Amino acid sequence: MYKLHSLLGFTAASVAVLALADDGVDQYGRPLSDGAGPVWHADMPLPVPRAMVLFSTGTNPLFADGFQHDPGSWPEAVAIGDVTGDGRNDVVLTTTRYFDPDNDYHVFVYPQLEDGTLGLPAKYPYQATANRTGLQLADFDDDGVLDIAVGHGQGLTMLLADGAGGFDINVIPAGIAADTLSTFDVNLDGDTDLVGLSWSAGAEVLLGNGAGGFFDQYPLATNAAGYNDQEAADLNNDGFTDLAVMSGQSYAVPNLSVHLNDGEGSLLQADTYFVGQNELTDGIGLGDINGDGLTDVVLSRGRNSPTHLWLYHQDAQGTLLGPDTIASYDIPETVEVADINRDGLDDVLVLHGGWTQLGVYLQGPDGLTDEQLVPIPYASHYSPHGLAIGDIDSNGCPDVAIADYNHGLVTLMGQSCPEGPKLARGVIESVGTNWMTVDLPHVYGSMVVVATPNYDAASPPAVVRVRDAEGSSFQVKIDPVGGGVPANVAVHYLAVEEGVYTETEHGVSMEAVKFTSTVTDHRASWQGEARSYANAYAEPVVLGQVMSANDPLFSVFWARGGSRTSPPSSNQLYVGKTVNEDPYRTRADETIGYIVIEAGSGELDGVGYVASLGGDSVKGMEDNPPFAYPLSGLSAPTVAVTSLAGMDGGNGGWAVLYGDSAVLADSLELAVDEDQLQDNERKHTTEQMGYIVFE
Repeated sequence: MYKLHSLLGFTAASVAVLALADDGVDQYGRPLSDGAGPVWHADMPLPVPRAMVLFSTGTNPLFADGFQHDPGSWPEAVAIGDVTGDGRNDVVLTTTRYFDPDNDYHVFVYPQLEDGTLGLPAKYPYQATANRTGLQLADFDDDGVLDIAVGHGQGLTMLLADGAGGFDINVIPAGIAADTLSTFDVNLDGDTDLVGLSWSAGAEVLLGNGAGGFFDQYPLATNAAGYNDQEAADLNNDGFTDLAVMSGQSYAVPNLSVHLNDGEGSLLQADTYFVGQNELTDGIGLGDINGDGLTDVVLSRGRNSPTHLWLYHQDAQGTLLGPDTIASYDIPETVEVADINRDGLDDVLVLHGGWTQLGVYLQGPDGLTDEQLVPIPYASHYSPHGLAIGDIDSNGCPDVAIADYNHGLVTLMGQSCPEGPKLARGVIESVGTNWMTVDLPHVYGSMVVVATPNYDAASPPAVVRVRDAEGSSFQVKIDPVGGGVPANVAVHYLAVEEGVYTETEHGVSMEAVKFTSTVTDHRASWQGEARSYANAYAEPVVLGQVMSANDPLFSVFWARGGSRTSPPSSNQLYVGKTVNEDPYRTRADETIGYIVIEAGSGELDGVGYVASLGGDSVKGMEDNPPFAYPLSGLSAPTVAVTSLAGMDGGNGGWAVLYGDSAVLADSLELAVDEDQLQDNERKHTTEQMGYIVFE
């Protein structure tokens, strides 16, 4: 069964764009220079009604048939992520120039609609010219919504998402042309930074200020001589993100240069690698391609058959060993590493320039398996950012997006992949008041994470804050809420893929949901926001978390049933955020994540669990805690997450795992805590808690 993409779209405000004169073309027909001078004209970024063509991807079971979307110009780079703020992945495409002034030098945003189809794009000029464009999606202003960064000949253009489908556009001059981009926290201050790589003039590091701008930028000497690419990941197993630069031209220049982060916020001089004598590389991908939990490097050899990919494997000491090779079809170019079949293992995807094939190397128990070929439309060449992986139809399977100068945006829709919850759970020791990153064993298309603090009455009250829950990590910290600053609080967490899970297909009746909360409850008003269940539950256990930090002030999750004091029932669910006794009651909208699971025991992704709704017996920090819920069915429980079910206490509160031994083989030790923003007492009437405990 195939779904045709909807012919819906949206509009945006009028802005200006540069159009430039032709001044020669490169080997692919693209302009070689920026022309003699710009000519201004006005352009409205309205939806672009272009033809959409269905094409066959053959018999490969990974993909249904694909689609071609014509933007009217030369597609250069593509990325996947939620830039409209609705919780669904969108597709972002950039163009350079192909004699179409209405569509040249634009960013096209293809929104994913509620039915999982792509709407017609809104287009925005990036207010500069380019022969090549870098493209990255990241939350540069810490508002919980991905923004768009476009690199070009004049530096960088930032499209800061407003969370409602619109963007504020700012051009940031840079010392070099940013042909490719990568984003990560270079200086370790918790804000997203950016590295722009030029054709042959080195790189530039731009340090983010957390508000959508950059407070500093400086050059980075690296090895790149043209047709370059870059990626970022931990390449020496020290917990810090490093920069890998691939040069695609000149035998005298190293094929791979790795700039390690020194752990203090600086990138070191490059460690260099030559794959062989008189060899050139065409693409780079980073990921764990042998299942040992360490990031490896994949480089493509863009020559005719017989040819191959080069593989550098990271060992336990953080050293890149190799390269080994694996055979590849003709002219492998752009490379991405992703779990394309959702089996928990990274796979390798590669575009073959001029040979109408997407290559897929699935990872098996012994590493990468032989390449599978998937038919795609013809293009002689693909750009470094010309391939993106992500779920763009919300069916739980990763899809493929390609920037194809001949056919526009090409999408291949994933199918037949396992859609399990991808459970991650753990205990984070010594969480403080600064943001820290928690890395997870899975890559999530849309993560739901729930966390519970673990402390005792000697600690001041503390709430858990979460943000940037995407990909394979989230950030966490604790916020003091009166009474002093807590020191090194432990936090238990649970993360799953957003989705609906059934007993028949997944062995569990569960749903994981995210939405934007626009209501803020407090001691004088307890409403919540009505939600419906996707599954039927006899005894629902509801666990939740405020998953963004759009407001600098705290809020905590709560849930109820038909009244404030009743727990969620089989037919009534209200969830939301509350500020309890804080006299300042206004908060920004926040992302709420919550999990509903049928009470009982079983396994999630092979991990034993017990979930239940406890009795109305847990009281406050000044009421002689802990208060125990009996526990059975697990031999060695280690992680627990809990949330209040109803709100009996009019001042509000939150669930706490109490003391150093909160999770025991036969009991769960608990308490309710309150903020001290209006008074100092921490007494609390009895409450019920929903909980889940894992081996």
